[in-house]
Amino acid sequence: MLRARLQQMESLEQELDRHRRLLGTTGRMDAQSVKIASVLFYSSTPLTQYLTINKGSLDNIKINQPVIDANGLIGQVTSLTPTSSRIMKITDPNHQTPVRVLRTGQRGIATGLGHSQLSLDFIPFAANIQPGDKLVTSGLGGIFPTGYPVATITEVIKTEGLSYLTIKAEPIADLDNTHEV
Repeated sequence: MLRARLQQMESLEQELDRHRRLLGTTGRMDAQSVKIASVLFYSSTPLTQYLTINKGSLDNIKINQPVIDANGLIGQVTSLTPTSSRIMKITDPNHQTPVRVLRTGQRGIATGLGHSQLSLDFIPFAANIQPGDKLVTSGLGGIFPTGYPVATITEVIKTEGLSYLTIKAEPIADLDNTHEV
């Protein structure tokens, strides 16, 4: 639980530097809201990327609940049984995560591209985005709390004539090797 809380520290420091108010309580966790689970199964095909954990509806797990590891965002709960849950990874082509660039505050949507790849969508051509920039959850949409690490920008392509940049990113969480979430 302490490692999860520390993940938000860098984001909060950036907001303080910009003299902005903290965004409510959406990014705060308490001991009652945290559940530790073990990974039972991984699936990593190009079409579906998910994992199964050993907690389910009997453990008070809910659909759309965010799932993190010690490093960052893994994904969200998409289906339940009484004793297990299926988690859609952020790299699944059907998954989208509202994010912001930690350095600039620019908001966008991180979309899964398959194996260990994300694209950052809807970033205007003139935006100040660089390889190495960190993406964190923006809190928009109400699913993911604000400030959890999501990805690191690996490639920024500016194509003349397009309104948006082509941006690729790599997840920060250990999506294929983590044993506990």
